[in-house]
Amino acid sequence: MQSVIHMKKFLRHLERSMDMSCKIEYISTFYSDVQSIAGFLTEYPNKAARIFAKADKSISNLEEMPEMYPVYKDVPSFRFIVVAPVGKT
Repeated sequence: MQSVIHMKKFLRHLERSMDMSCKIEYISTFYSDVQSIAGFLTEYPNKAARIFAKADKSISNLEEMPEMYPVYKDVPSFRFIVVAPVGKT
């Protein structure tokens, strides 16, 4: 349940961040991937909070400094973020 709460907070932030100066576009599987991750993390609420906080921070950084992330090779005007797993809870 906690992972779902963290996922919902994360998604609300994404909706608010759409008004930022740099336009963020999400690939078609983004939202279903987030839901899958939240479902997987149901048993690990501490990890869920840390993973979604890390993703949130990465997206904020992308909005402010897109050049800090690698260019997507198939679409050079796109950048991508990989949120790495976090350590033990």
